Amino acid sequence: MIDRASRATPTFAGSTRTIVRDLARDWLEILISGAAIAIFVLNEIIEDRVAGNLHVRNLDDHLIAKLKTRAARHGRSAEAEHREILKQALETEVEPSFDELAAQLRRLTARRKQTPAEVLLREGRDER
Repeated sequence: MIDRASRATPTFAGSTRTIVRDLARDWLEILISGAAIAIFVLNEIIEDRVAGNLHVRNLDDHLIAKLKTRAARHGRSAEAEHREILKQALETEVEPSFDELAAQLRRLTARRKQTPAEVLLREGRDER
């Protein structure tokens, strides 16, 4: 039988715990912001792992009728017309480069207190 009291439990110095908590909060805010999500989406697209289906809900009946009319005019199904509209709209849109996304991320975190990695590493080594 294992003596639970004798197990070593990790402990954090107050400053390290604060740093970890602040880092977690900062990363959560960054993830909620668009920059990290945009990087994730771009990586997914590049790696060709994005799902091939899109479901659009709660469209006005007027828009659906216009889509069907336009599709008939072009000799396509409403689904094919929808794909073509999306393709035309998105092909002309310029995606931000990685450098632009990184600059946006730096602007979002500019006012946050940053702890240099060497300080964190040193604190971690000192705690051992």
